Amino acid sequence: MRIKIRNIYKKAIAILVAPFFLVGCGKKADCKVLDNHVHKYVATTDKGVVSTYLRSEDLFRSLYDETQGKYVKYNWTDNYIKIDEKDIDFYKCKDLLIEGASNIEYLDSLMKRNQNYTEYHYYYSKKRIVTTSTGKFVQTYAIPNIHTGWTTDENHEGLDGQTREKKYMYYGYRIINKDGKWIRERSPLVDDYKEIIDEYPYFSLNCYELITKENEKANTK
Repeated sequence: MRIKIRNIYKKAIAILVAPFFLVGCGKKADCKVLDNHVHKYVATTDKGVVSTYLRSEDLFRSLYDETQGKYVKYNWTDNYIKIDEKDIDFYKCKDLLIEGASNIEYLDSLMKRNQNYTEYHYYYSKKRIVTTSTGKFVQTYAIPNIHTGWTTDENHEGLDGQTREKKYMYYGYRIINKDGKWIRERSPLVDDYKEIIDEYPYFSLNCYELITKENEKANTK
């Protein structure tokens, strides 16, 4: 009985503690810089290596990226830049966003992987045979089974001529001071991040939306 209680206690402690490890390791870097500064943090993602500057001395920071729905681990480096007191809130606002100019290779890799594509609509019916019995009587009849939806297979059964385009479009952020407070302002959607990088120099890790453009129904006669 004591063993069971001890195991339950350990599991409860693990559940309570685990989420906090996702934020940081708790260990600090041995940094001797006294002036206000931010350190370069580097992370390896499934789309390449990215870096950003954070006002932190944690050996690593696991930051939540809403676009991916998961935590990304950034490791501390001794590379730093000094900042003024007035810039502290700016970097708090920027936080997870990466500097586009320092992450061109990552952004190019992201665009290369995101290939636009066409979807085809299908609609067809197949009969499904159903047999029921009530006492001595057996009844067999056919029920129409409808299949409908979208596919990327242009040779799929039952194509009805409707198509739609799936297109990746990109956005960035700029950080502006409004009424004494730093805020993020998102850019319009564009075909290529290079169109906005000068005016909107910061990006989330997955800085895109998948847009659907419905086409007119083709004449299949």
